[in-house]
Amino acid sequence: MITPRQLSALQSLCGQVFGGEADLRAARLEWASAQLGRPVASFRDLSITDAATLIGQLKRGVGQPDEPPRRRPRNGRAAGTHGRRNVAVTVPVIAGPDDLARVERARIAAGMSVEGLASWLSSKSSPIGPRSDGRIRTLADANKIYWALKSMARRAG
Repeated sequence: MITPRQLSALQSLCGQVFGGEADLRAARLEWASAQLGRPVASFRDLSITDAATLIGQLKRGVGQPDEPPRRRPRNGRAAGTHGRRNVAVTVPVIAGPDDLARVERARIAAGMSVEGLASWLSSKSSPIGPRSDGRIRTLADANKIYWALKSMARRAG
């Protein structure tokens, strides 16, 4: 079933698109039926997938980007503090795909090859320590590497 947020988004976007119609409800249900290729008696009967399809089409129709809204980072405080000196981490946070992508972007900005990064991370001068095997496991590891690469990129120009 459609979520309350999707229902609200559909009604709001339909109001923007079909605002001048005399019978707004009939116009939006007729449009939704034509888009989905089946009769739609109520927006509440839509599936999540159908609602997402209609929302995407309406957003493109009013010139909005067809992407979900950005959400706050899953661990906002941890993203800014884990890996700093003198910050005790009681519960380590596993590095996620976003964290690894951020490190990858910093590697590219610093002009370092994949092999160079792997060799640097397993060396004595690695920001995550000489005993690590060069793998990024926690958010603290990702932050340390990101900050070091960011500094390298800044110095390189």
